[in-house]
Amino acid sequence: MARTTKSPDGASGPAKAKRPPIRKPNGEVVADDMIAKRAYEIYEARGGQHGADFDDWLEAERQLKQEQQFQAGQIPPAEGDRRKRARAAQ
Repeated sequence: MARTTKSPDGASGPAKAKRPPIRKPNGEVVADDMIAKRAYEIYEARGGQHGADFDDWLEAERQLKQEQQFQAGQIPPAEGDRRKRARAAQ
């Protein structure tokens, strides 16, 4: 049986589809607890101000996805990373 939701006006309809999970390069799904941990780190870095939990979650997902793409060799390192490596090589 399909899930249904009720809107504030009482109308019912199909439940919202979830966003596809973030996957590691090896195909494993990034667990919500990893995203939650990163979102909490972002929250703390902002000084612990409430009200941006959804934005923190999305930023955590973005960061984890970017890290995984970098580890898989799908994206080049950030500009700052190149500079650090160039200095270290000198």
